[in-house]
Amino acid sequence: MITKDALGSFEQPAALLPFRVSEDAAKDIIRERLRGLSERLAGLLRDNRVARAAIEGVYLPFWLFDGVVEVTRTTVEITPSGERQRDINPYQHERFQDGVLDVAVCAMQSSPPSALTARLGNYDLSGLVNYAPRLLARHPAALYDLDFDAASLQARGLIAERMRERYSENASRRHQEHVYSMVQQMSFRLVLLPVWLVTLYERDGDVRPALINGQTGEAVLGRAEQ
Repeated sequence: MITKDALGSFEQPAALLPFRVSEDAAKDIIRERLRGLSERLAGLLRDNRVARAAIEGVYLPFWLFDGVVEVTRTTVEITPSGERQRDINPYQHERFQDGVLDVAVCAMQSSPPSALTARLGNYDLSGLVNYAPRLLARHPAALYDLDFDAASLQARGLIAERMRERYSENASRRHQEHVYSMVQQMSFRLVLLPVWLVTLYERDGDVRPALINGQTGEAVLGRAEQ
């Protein structure tokens, strides 16, 4: 059950994405990952065999951002040393109006680690349903500790990266490209997405976190720590 703090400052989730991956399926996914080649090679260096494991299904909070973006692409013609410059103006400037939808930023900063939640892969958000407390009867939800202001800074970085990928197309040995993006408008909502939290207790005493995307089954293994 999600509750507000004493000041009533917590944002209420707008929507929730139900689990598709069962607990048994999640356990099978982890077993398969631990049988992988990289894990077997790691076992040659240390005893990373799992003595026991704990698993829990949790809805993690994510901020979803929509944005209107102005993109500027500058193409610069490079004149190799020794060649005569052919163009009086080697700079070409282009502007585009674009937009992005559902840029996801996990609203948890440390537990689970953001380095893991960032690798959970994409969710198909077409299955989102309006949030209601009764939907948490089977799996609890975590409270967010990253507010939308801080998350929006991460979202702007993700949007800039997406725009660079979308508009970088003419770079070559003779041309350089610079793609800049400016978010003109941004809206947000808080949603709950399904994640299996796994804790692996290894025989050598190390403890290792793992996450499984509760919709797609994408698994992420963290680093073992004492």
